[in-house]
Amino acid sequence: MKNINYTIILTILIIPIFFYSCKKSYERPDEYEVDLFKNERVSNDTVQMLTKEKSFEQAEIVIFTNEIKLLDSMVKQGKTPIYVYQLTNGKIEKGIKDSVNFPMNILSTRAINKSEKSTKIYLEDLKSFKLLVSDFDIKYQIIFRSPLSED
Repeated sequence: MKNINYTIILTILIIPIFFYSCKKSYERPDEYEVDLFKNERVSNDTVQMLTKEKSFEQAEIVIFTNEIKLLDSMVKQGKTPIYVYQLTNGKIEKGIKDSVNFPMNILSTRAINKSEKSTKIYLEDLKSFKLLVSDFDIKYQIIFRSPLSED
């Protein structure tokens, strides 16, 4: 009888110890000591905007306007957003005044915030999205990294 009691007690003590010792746990460190991909990191915050002077040099037409109307937009996850704006009126600061007829449609990959103040828009010839030319009569697009400044 005593042997059976000792065996039961030992079994009750050994089984939990066995299961606890076999528990496999991995503790992930917050930071690794060696960063294998530090040169390959991509950050969306590092996009450098052009200065007003560089944008002015690159632009074919610079228009100062507060009459901006959104005609169409296409925003899909993982793709470049496309916005088509219509400029109803504006003051041409650079470019040939005879070549610009208002209202004119322009293409942008950034949203333009509407405000009461006038916005200076730097335009170049349409280089991408050429299929939109016939649909929307677009000739110009906003320079990719140009500032949309309110002056």
